[in-house]
Amino acid sequence: MEKTKSRDLKFWLDEKELKTPKHDEMVLWTFNNAEKILRELENNSIKSFFEYRKDINIIKTIEYPILGKNNFNLGFIDLFVKLCFNTNNFYMVDKQCGFEIKPQVKSIGEVLRQFQFYKSNLPEETILILVTSTKGLKEIFESQGFYVIEYKEEGNGNV
Repeated sequence: MEKTKSRDLKFWLDEKELKTPKHDEMVLWTFNNAEKILRELENNSIKSFFEYRKDINIIKTIEYPILGKNNFNLGFIDLFVKLCFNTNNFYMVDKQCGFEIKPQVKSIGEVLRQFQFYKSNLPEETILILVTSTKGLKEIFESQGFYVIEYKEEGNGNV
């Protein structure tokens, strides 16, 4: 690997997957459906956010940088969503969610390692969500505190 590549590519990301039309399609689908995905997520703090907050703003960033000490770039998460609410004409961030897109999960351990890395370098309350076509991962990821959205080829997803 070149020295200029960020740590994420060097240690655990499959670069080839980032360059596929399927990955792009799934990122765009997730971007366009993020609010609906979050509203249907089995997470009480997200559900109460949408239930009790009326004047909300949703900020979505594709390829959000994860920064370490001294703003060293540790990598990027495919989509980062900030749920904000208005208080006295000023929006406050209340919830943060990171979406990682994997058209196919080839190694559960590799993806879990990536999520644990994100978890240790993002604000503690950040909710992490895997979007993938690979079936049967929900139980293991949820046991580790993460969520899984199974992307369905037909009909562009399950939301």
